[in-house]
Amino acid sequence: MNDYLVGVRLRATAQADDYRVGDLELHVGDLVLVETANESAVGEVRRAKREIPEAKRERGYPRVLRPATEAEARAHRERREREERAIAACQRIARGRGLTMKVVDVEMHPAISRASSGRGSRCARSARATRRRSWTVSDRAAASSAVPRTSGASIRSR
Repeated sequence: MNDYLVGVRLRATAQADDYRVGDLELHVGDLVLVETANESAVGEVRRAKREIPEAKRERGYPRVLRPATEAEARAHRERREREERAIAACQRIARGRGLTMKVVDVEMHPAISRASSGRGSRCARSARATRRRSWTVSDRAAASSAVPRTSGASIRSR
């Protein structure tokens, strides 16, 4: 069995990482189930299948387990839509509080979500310098509100 590499992106704002794939026929845009440190995750193929460079053949790349099922693909798309609604909600809340920051990422979990703001924002830099504020956005309230928290999920800058 020949092994190849494909670039898979697990999050919309993340870079594509290399995953080892066997003889699966994958194309850019396909959703696949990959192994991660803790569990398997659904990701999108962003770089086409290519040979593993000779110098990197012994490297321990994580594997593509299989193409995602229709149910896994639907859950992945729904989670991404909730994340996009949560980003919009966090941006509305930041503007309502007079903060001019760009929220670039939100992680959706069953209980909490984590929002990230862009590093280039002057407001985000000054907010980091003076205080750290954390926000939790529940899946249910993602499109309408956020609640300040002292621990757990946080707005973070890159």
